[in-house]
Amino acid sequence: MRGEEKFKLGTILLGFCIFLVGFGGWVANIFKLCEMDVTPLTTMFVMRVIGIFVAPLGSILGIFV
Repeated sequence: MRGEEKFKLGTILLGFCIFLVGFGGWVANIFKLCEMDVTPLTTMFVMRVIGIFVAPLGSILGIFV
């Protein structure tokens, strides 16, 4: 394998890994939203609902918060 081919393969693998982590965080956001108590309408509840439609926000909330 030449250097250019290794770079292309590494770029594709890195992009795929970022996609998998982002998708996993988005799904985790949905699960955490389902477990939340809706009675007091909090800012985090609203952000998680928005995170369903805005996937980057949902993946960050699912992974880190």
